[in-house]
Amino acid sequence: MRRALTALLVLGAIAGQAGTAGAAEPPALDPCQALSTARFDVEVLSRRAECPRVRRVVRAWHDQCVTAAGHAQPCRAAGFRCAPADGARLSRIAGVACRRKRAEIDLVIRRLCAGGPRIHAHDVSVRAITTDCATAHQVGRAWVARKGCRGCRVDGWRCRGLPESTTTRCLRPEHPRKALELDEVVRGAAFDSAASVGGSYKGEVAVPCDRSCAVFLVTAGDGRSLTAQSIVAAPCDLAEAAGGFNENAPRGTPVRPDRSFRWRTRFQVVQGRFSADGRTVSGTSRFFGIARSDCSSETTAFSARLVRRAKQNSTCEKLIKGRLDIEVFVRGMGCTEATHVVDAWRLDRDCVTASLDLRPCRVAGRSCTPVDGGRLRNLAGVACAAGRSEIELVIQEECGQLDFSHSLAAINATCATARSVGRSWRGRFCGTRCTAAGWACRRLTRGPRPPTWRCRRGHSAVEISARIVIESS
Repeated sequence: MRRALTALLVLGAIAGQAGTAGAAEPPALDPCQALSTARFDVEVLSRRAECPRVRRVVRAWHDQCVTAAGHAQPCRAAGFRCAPADGARLSRIAGVACRRKRAEIDLVIRRLCAGGPRIHAHDVSVRAITTDCATAHQVGRAWVARKGCRGCRVDGWRCRGLPESTTTRCLRPEHPRKALELDEVVRGAAFDSAASVGGSYKGEVAVPCDRSCAVFLVTAGDGRSLTAQSIVAAPCDLAEAAGGFNENAPRGTPVRPDRSFRWRTRFQVVQGRFSADGRTVSGTSRFFGIARSDCSSETTAFSARLVRRAKQNSTCEKLIKGRLDIEVFVRGMGCTEATHVVDAWRLDRDCVTASLDLRPCRVAGRSCTPVDGGRLRNLAGVACAAGRSEIELVIQEECGQLDFSHSLAAINATCATARSVGRSWRGRFCGTRCTAAGWACRRLTRGPRPPTWRCRRGHSAVEISARIVIESS
């Protein structure tokens, strides 16, 4: 009797542990399962269902279960029973639940509501999740009256900013399954849609991989192009690490009016599309046979979410080419056009000679002339004008090493002058501020980063940067 009771207790404990493990299993959100249309965005959460199968179900649900008016109705999609839901097990704000045996797929549907309010001269993108657009617009107007708060109560709704996002989500405390989202977007976007694409996007590829596989996309401030920081690092042979065949996107990779983009490097072709509200991006990466024979037949999906909106200021992507480090500042135009002008100016020998002498020239329909300081930046060395739009370039030339642990760069000055100032600076043992050879020097960086000092006189400057030296044993 005692042995039988002990066996029952052990079996009960094992069953309890299994039940607890099953209940604590987190939902798997696969980046290859996103769906974006002109009317709504769909976030997919799945459990016990593989990604290719989930994609088929979501595609079938969109084709068979969504009416012409954009409403979801009960139906069967690729063998799953899908029905509208007021919250589900994987997400309390899910609007559709699809089930088949133990497999679960929940859909969080964000309906794009046109004609949103404005705040700070920007539009507000309004997305109704489990409520109607009329209610969402009413809460949106009250939220604007509160100056776009990120943690407050608005008309009985609790609004909080989502982490690593520009989105504010509002929930009804007495009905926590009711939700809507508000997002401040730039007016005058590059596209005809109500929202814009612009900012930094981070995500991952849809195959097993370590941290070396990552998606990082950065658009210009006007949303019309991708910067050279953009990269989709995918594994070549589906190993759990990215190989050396991933390269950054070319400067000025265009984003088309339909929000799609495509770039090609020596080994890889990447193409994708931003969602209608600019909050997500998804696409594919494919390697050519020149990379490795076992890569050319594989296509890897990826997706990323917006983590930071692009700032609408006058600073554009810098150009680093050869010994020149060129900062770009604009007024009255977008950064995409400025990137094309700067690239053409750098390659034109009438503008920049082989010895890096600057000359007046005309490029891309603009008159570019060397200047001693500009209207946008005091250290500008070149100004390109056309009508009311302006481009100013702050050109920094590398001048080699001052000593074993410091390097020199000159702005609107010769390298001989930079070396003279550097030698005087080194003899003064400059801390935070000092004067070297008549130039006022101050430290620019603080904290753990390598220190940099800038010595200025009028519209000229000399930069002295500490170099990280690693001694091998």
